[in-house]
Amino acid sequence: MSAAPHNPTFEITTLAVPLMFPVSLTSGILFTLVGDLLHRQIEGETWATGLLTLANTTGGVLGSVLGGFVLLPALGMEASLHWLAGGYAIAAAFAFAGGARAATKRGTGLLAVSAATLALVFVLFPRGLLE
Repeated sequence: MSAAPHNPTFEITTLAVPLMFPVSLTSGILFTLVGDLLHRQIEGETWATGLLTLANTTGGVLGSVLGGFVLLPALGMEASLHWLAGGYAIAAAFAFAGGARAATKRGTGLLAVSAATLALVFVLFPRGLLE
């Protein structure tokens, strides 16, 4: 009986999904929460949308440069991902503290679920596989 054929796509996917999915999901949720917070603080949907887009684009540009030329060379891939996840957690905490649904039961529940998910991701992170 022969061994199963080698499938690099499956191997890459099984490594990439646990690494990228939580960050992508958190980023999308945080983007929505910050947009809601801006809309509540700034009169006019156009200004709120414009500022959110400006911040997102600036973050994308600076994040690429800082990630590629500062974080990766200084910390390596795994530690960089941990620092980025921590940054998202801090940004989310500021968004909630600033009033993004913090006063509602739903907001409190979402905060609890988000914190539990972040803790679970840190515990289940596939350490050492990036070396």
